[in-house]
Amino acid sequence: MDMLFFKKKKKDVFLPETEEYIFKFPLYVELYKRGFEDVFDYEPIKLCGKEAYSRILQDINGKNYISECCEAFNMAEIQQYYPKAGIIFDAELKITDEGVALITVKLKKGLSESEKNDIYDFFNGQMSDGWGEDSIPEFEADEDDPDIECFQISFWNYNSE
Repeated sequence: MDMLFFKKKKKDVFLPETEEYIFKFPLYVELYKRGFEDVFDYEPIKLCGKEAYSRILQDINGKNYISECCEAFNMAEIQQYYPKAGIIFDAELKITDEGVALITVKLKKGLSESEKNDIYDFFNGQMSDGWGEDSIPEFEADEDDPDIECFQISFWNYNSE
């Protein structure tokens, strides 16, 4: 007996007109030296921009941390956490080789400058403490690196606040 499979036809979903906006955030990397847990008030090595981007691409095992961060952000669909429904339809992270995080956001067309600023503030907050449910990317350093134990990637300039 042959089995027949039927696909349910998706209902047409009405989406309002949208506009794309790009929000920029700096890329930061904090490097933690081996044994840092044993040092009181340890301060990690802080890198920014192009220097941060270059440093995290140096993994000799070929791991692509940039790609991993972007995938994690894009899968988190953080627009779902925005308090007003029907405003943000998509958000995608890309990190340039200049060490800048670009979030391309698809927004409802015709928003006021105040509403756009609120959305920027929302993304800035998400980038400050980890998007979604506190997911700031932290990685183990390459085991062949004699100095660095782990590093954390951030997109928020905590020194400017």
